[in-house]
This record gives sequence, C-alpha cells and structure tokens, in this order.
Amino acid sequence: KGDGSFGDTLLNSINKVNNLQISADNSAEDVATGKSSNIHQAMINIEKANDSFELMMQVRNKIITAYNQIMNMQV
Repeated sequence: KGDGSFGDTLLNSINKVNNLQISADNSAEDVATGKSSNIHQAMINIEKANDSFELMMQVRNKIITAYNQIMNMQV
C-alpha cells in the first residue's frame, strides 16, 4: 500500500485485535447464555483472538527492543 504512517498502521492493527477480542467475548457469552449452540465457532473465535493478541505482544516487544537499542547508541 504505502499509505499512512507507521503509527496509523499500528493503530489499525490494534483496532483489529480489539475487534477480534470483542467477537470472541460475544461468542463465548452467547454460548454460555444459550443464545448460540455453536461452541466450535466460539472456540475458533477465541483462538483467533488469542493468536492475534500474542502476535501483537511480540510486535510490541520487538518495538521496545528496537527503541532501547536506539536509545543506547552512542552519538
């Protein structure tokens, strides 16, 4: 694409992860309250949300590591 800044891309990714978390929560709640009997789809939604959150945390850790390396450079 090439559109937008790094910050915009990061914000969009965080919003997508948040939406997956909300979807997983809603699916689990629907199964728990009997609104849905599709436990398989709920489990898939939960795993998608979990995987995306773990990936987001890995990206965050890499960004922090890169920032710390830059801050420790001698000028």
